[in-house]
Amino acid sequence: MEDVEEKIEGSLQFTPNELLQWSQWQLLDSVLPTGGFAHSFGVEAAIQARKTSISQGSALLRVAAAVFQEVPYFKTMREMTLASGAVRFHHAPIFGLVCGLLGLNAETSQKTYLFITMRDVVSAATRLNLVGPLGAAVLQHQLAANAEELSKKWMNRPVEEACQTNPLLDTIQGCHGYLFSRLFCS
Repeated sequence: MEDVEEKIEGSLQFTPNELLQWSQWQLLDSVLPTGGFAHSFGVEAAIQARKTSISQGSALLRVAAAVFQEVPYFKTMREMTLASGAVRFHHAPIFGLVCGLLGLNAETSQKTYLFITMRDVVSAATRLNLVGPLGAAVLQHQLAANAEELSKKWMNRPVEEACQTNPLLDTIQGCHGYLFSRLFCS
């Protein structure tokens, strides 16, 4: 009986790389309290994008420091930059930093960012009663081919080519502050 117990205990030891994938998947989990579901990415008119990005980035770095303690750099970076008072944590670069330090490669990190953006927009549409839960799941599945096409087209572009143009969203985002009641921060 002791021999069996020793084998079981011996099999429960994991290497850091084996546990790292669990941290990577947790980063994708909608339950991670980063505030992502409080933002509609333009489905509901958005207020100042800069404040939204900083809020989400700060939340992500705070969560990463608390949850992914196997990477002490998150806590160190957060403490040092908060102490300076001059640094703002925009969401996209913090997301890239977190992905990189959790061992995700560039392609997976970029597709992950596209996926969570798509997921959050579909979720916002559901919460605004534009589509039901089943319809949202179907829509998200149908958008996968478009997402793959976008990722292939724009993956690993130099920072000088980074841009976003959508005149309609730019116009309606400015109206967010005038809404009588709001469901989302942006």
